[in-house]
Amino acid sequence: MTIYIEALAGLVALVAILVVLYGPWQEVCTDYGRQIMFERRDTLFDMALEGRLGFASEEYRTLRRAMETLIRFAHEVTLARVLFLLLSVKVGGKKLPESPIVSALENVTDKETQLQVARLFGQAHLTILGMIVFKSPLLLLLLLASSPFVVVGITAAVALGRIRRWWAAVERGAQILGDTVQAEAESAPGAGVAC
Repeated sequence: MTIYIEALAGLVALVAILVVLYGPWQEVCTDYGRQIMFERRDTLFDMALEGRLGFASEEYRTLRRAMETLIRFAHEVTLARVLFLLLSVKVGGKKLPESPIVSALENVTDKETQLQVARLFGQAHLTILGMIVFKSPLLLLLLLASSPFVVVGITAAVALGRIRRWWAAVERGAQILGDTVQAEAESAPGAGVAC
């Protein structure tokens, strides 16, 4: 009889964990990611307020609209959706349109401002990558299981002086993923509506 009670308790605990992971946890991850992207959008606004970008310029409007599109579609970013999108691009031979962020950044004349805006979008793309990991119970479990190996790997990379190369690879992956999500979000209905 005790074994059945323990099995029932384990089943109830598993259901409770799944309810939390697929319920409030999803919203917490989305809200946290959106908050970070709102802060990046505010930084973009502050740069325009300082005169480094013109409020009326096409570059500022394009960059702000791109950030708002990421914010608006943050709740739709999941591992399954991104994998399906990447698979359809790879298998279907579909070419994603170039993000307007690239051309808007090229038109920013001040190189320091251009670099800072690129960093803002890089941080937004890393946020999207983090949201994908933390919103996926499977990836979250893999992250927890592999964390000792990750710590050893990072320590070895630091000791060998290769941490910059490792981090550059992470940033490249986040950039590709962010550009993919950005292109998908911009092609969705209602993408031109401001937040």
